[in-house]
Amino acid sequence: MYFIITDQQKIALPPFQNSQARIGEGGRGWVYRIGALPALGDGQWVVKIFKDPVSEQTLAKLNAMINCPPARLYQTIAGVRYTLFTWVRYLLVDDSEQVVGYVMPELDKNTLSLAPFIYPYEAKKLTDYQKSLNYRVQLCANICALMADLHAQHHAFIDFKETNIRLLPEPNSSEYGGFIVSFIDCDDYLIRSRTGQIFPCQVLSPEISSPEFQQHKDPIKLDEYHDRFVLAIQLFKILNYGIHPFSFVPISDRIINLDDYHIDNFIKLGLYPYAKNPIKNNDINADSIDITSEISPIASSIHWAWDDATRTLFDKAFLSKNPSDRPTAKAWEQHFRQLLNTKQFVVCEHFPDDVRHIHFANKPCAECFRLTGVMPTVDNVNNVENIEHVENVEQKPNNIQQDFVKKYAQKSTVKNLDNLENINIKPNASKSTQSKKSSFFPLILISIVVISFAIITTNKHNNAKKNIIQNNILVKNNLGSIKANLPKASQQLSQQIHQIEQNSTAFQRLNQSNGKMLYQNSLNLPPEFFDNVLKVAKQGENDLQELQSLANHHDVEAVKEFGLHAFRKADFGYFNKLPVNSNLASSLNDLAKYYYWQKNDAISALYLQAQAVKNQPTHNEYASNLAFYLTKNHFPFSEDFSLYALQTPRDKQKPINTYTLEMIGANAILNDEQNQAQGSLLAQYYLSDDKAKRCENMRRYPKNYPELVPIAKQVFEIIQADKANNPSIPKSCLAPFK
Repeated sequence: MYFIITDQQKIALPPFQNSQARIGEGGRGWVYRIGALPALGDGQWVVKIFKDPVSEQTLAKLNAMINCPPARLYQTIAGVRYTLFTWVRYLLVDDSEQVVGYVMPELDKNTLSLAPFIYPYEAKKLTDYQKSLNYRVQLCANICALMADLHAQHHAFIDFKETNIRLLPEPNSSEYGGFIVSFIDCDDYLIRSRTGQIFPCQVLSPEISSPEFQQHKDPIKLDEYHDRFVLAIQLFKILNYGIHPFSFVPISDRIINLDDYHIDNFIKLGLYPYAKNPIKNNDINADSIDITSEISPIASSIHWAWDDATRTLFDKAFLSKNPSDRPTAKAWEQHFRQLLNTKQFVVCEHFPDDVRHIHFANKPCAECFRLTGVMPTVDNVNNVENIEHVENVEQKPNNIQQDFVKKYAQKSTVKNLDNLENINIKPNASKSTQSKKSSFFPLILISIVVISFAIITTNKHNNAKKNIIQNNILVKNNLGSIKANLPKASQQLSQQIHQIEQNSTAFQRLNQSNGKMLYQNSLNLPPEFFDNVLKVAKQGENDLQELQSLANHHDVEAVKEFGLHAFRKADFGYFNKLPVNSNLASSLNDLAKYYYWQKNDAISALYLQAQAVKNQPTHNEYASNLAFYLTKNHFPFSEDFSLYALQTPRDKQKPINTYTLEMIGANAILNDEQNQAQGSLLAQYYLSDDKAKRCENMRRYPKNYPELVPIAKQVFEIIQADKANNPSIPKSCLAPFK
């Protein structure tokens, strides 16, 4: 029996712990729906029951939250109350009067995360108006308002990742409706009691953190100034379609050769390439002489199309030496409200009937750039009337856009058309749009002439060389030649692996230069191929850390959501340009399987699979199998090839290939990274469609992955500890691990 403790009474709860009532699970507890309770007032309620006994510190934090809530916990629309914070409202005790959890308002089940505003392939969940710039600004203002409410009570969010921000479509709204913003996981926030006692946040996402945290790594020292920094990160990503403010294209050798290629290190070094007024000799980064000569913005960024005052605020947020100089959440909110109230938006002169083309006054249209890849100019914007009411801008995307982009794509080499498929174009041509279309052609024609001239000039110098190279590939790159060369190649590879086994310490420290020589001489992979695999691998390290962290906190739903969106941002430009021979790649992949599983020849399988990947480098199965053979042969840089395989392009609704996580776990064990190995295997289990089969595969580890046996035992213990709360656990996962 459980009881809710309020100031006035002790309310007994009827039994509720069943699979129907359970709506979620995190690292520290389970969440159950208890519905409406008249004694608590309006609204629906849920309880969170902790997995472990409640410590005195936790109890003190819960009481501090009850006594110091934000001023606005709810928003009422048309008589219905909507939750803004899933805040601790009451304590929950058991029969022995021991605190076992707490009561909080329920969040509507129809909420979304920020994903549609961060990931282009999720944007189909939004209406055209919700995709528009002025709505993104409205959303930013609403997020800042909640953050300001939190800071007014001297609390701080700290782990401000997008999965902790929820959006609920406004009730009974039209296609112009927006979202109600809610903040969740409030018991993880940094909380300050009325007496000034601080209860720190213990969980942080590496790529959503402040420079000061990178310096001292002490959560208790974080406060509102940290929040100001991470708030600016999320605002930047919302306005820039998911681009992180500390992601960039490296230019200088110093940046290219950084040992630590994680976003959190870029934050520490102050590597922000989108500044309106770049700072030389940036005090955040004492080693930097001129940041603009070392890094440049991501090509698809639209920061140049923002209001000048907006860019100046981002500069202050990311480049100020003193954290107190960063804009407050209230300052951000006031800025965005001012933009909205003073109507600083105009319709696009080329597509005036399309709300997605709304842009800042006196700034180019970013949507035109996203459609064509060509930087538009500002022409006659002063003659375009400001938007009085968005309802007056008809939502009539038309086939002229699609025809226009297709014509342009046929003549131009610009390939930045990834977002075209995300635009829901309805066949409804508009005469006013058609009359405006011609004014955009001079820009397109000039771009085509310039690009075509460059291509023709380059081709004159390269065609002869290119033909020689292609002919050379045709002679050597066929199944007969590869099979004929296999005995010699396998012998050389066997010698290399023997040296690796004899000098494991030396090979673990193999640098990139020697690594690409090894891969070229033993696996016939070109140095440029090897370098680009490592480049892609580095781009996935942050996502891997986040996935492992979520799994180790047993946040199953967050793992599933993250697994769908993660590992999609890597640059595969080099590999997309390579010649593809899919038939040969398929034959080599099958042959490698035969050598490994039927002939027990892991070395020949490794060589054959490398040739398969060379002939179709972005095929997920082939890249994953190569990572497997590299791992089984304890080959250097196998973890990098695993991360490469994890990021190969996949369908929009398809989660990651969990098969690769097993290799990453095995490599983590070799590097004595037990926690990362456990996170990898837990994530693989949580993401698996067939959990019974996953457990059966882990039971074969004594034969297939002996190094993973201790970690598998831990994973089984975690799974089995959840038996009482998760009756759907397969029987194959409940038997003792032997």
